Parts: sequence; C-alpha cells; structure tokens
Amino acid sequence: MQRSTKIVATLGPASSELDVLRRMIAAGVDVVRMNFSHGKHEDHLNRAELVRQAARELERTVGLMVDLQGDPQPPSTGDAEGEVDNGGRKWRWTRVVAPTEDPRLLRVDLVVNGDFGQSPAALTFMRPTQ
Repeated sequence: MQRSTKIVATLGPASSELDVLRRMIAAGVDVVRMNFSHGKHEDHLNRAELVRQAARELERTVGLMVDLQGDPQPPSTGDAEGEVDNGGRKWRWTRVVAPTEDPRLLRVDLVVNGDFGQSPAALTFMRPTQ
C-alpha cells in the first residue's frame, strides 16, 4: 500500500552515524531535514552523503530538505514587488506585509507569477516582529 503521508526527521549529532540513519530509513523516514543554521558546511555534506548511502543500501528514495536561516530583520510593512530570473524564466512577485492583532506578529502575503496565463502561487505566513 502506498501512503501519501511523509515522515520527516531532523538530523543532528545523535543521528549522524550510518547505522542510525539505516535504522531511521528502515523504520519509514521519507525525508531528512538538515538545519543549516547550525554546524559546518563540511558536516552537512558528509551527513547528506551518509543519507544517500543508507538509502541506496535499503533501496529507498529519501529526500533531503535544507532549512536555511532567514533574514533576522522582519520585512517592513507595506507593499513590494519585483522580478527574479531563475531557471531561464522571469518570475514576478508581489509581497504585502501587514500588522496583525497580535503586536508580536506580521502577516506576509506573497504571490509569484510565472508565464502569462498561468495560475499564480500564493503563500501566506506569519513572521515575528522581533
């Protein structure tokens, strides 16, 4: 039976050994998350290779998810727009940042448009003000 729910495991010092990764993947882990806010670049590369090795040995496909540190400064309230070239395509984006009833949170609405006539991708999230 194929399941649509995915199991995500965050890797750290206790889960950086090949044997531990094998057991995690055998137990059902589908995606491993690595937090790039901590650790060295070389450590993350080594850990990613160990995940790939364990997945190959178990004949499983395991995704790698990277958590990057965001901008420590929250965005200014108001509207912004721009354009980014990525993958040979131009992507137009708009962002609206507004205060919420909770003075500790900002609401961020982000819309990205690709080619003309395609549906935009929209994302709304909350961001701490500090």
